Amino acid sequence: MASEYTCIHCERNVNDDDRAISCDQCEKWQHLSCDTGISLRQYRKMMKAAVVEWKCRKCSRPAEDVPEVQMETADMTEEFFFCFSRVSGDTAIAPKSDR
Repeated sequence: MASEYTCIHCERNVNDDDRAISCDQCEKWQHLSCDTGISLRQYRKMMKAAVVEWKCRKCSRPAEDVPEVQMETADMTEEFFFCFSRVSGDTAIAPKSDR
């Protein structure tokens, strides 16, 4: 690791003699003491192991799902216009299946 890398948490250089770890997904570095969630004891065990797997907080967050409420609202809006067009006799608005 060279000093050209910066910590994704504190944005200071990560030097060769720093205790730091790189994210398996984004490959960015983070100092051990910068909110990695890894204790010094765990870090030492990880460094002895042949394979170290770790993801930073940003990469380990689950992808945000679109709330179903928004989807239902869109469906309800379309249904409202379909029902309204049938009641009012407006032929300009048709359901998706008729388009």
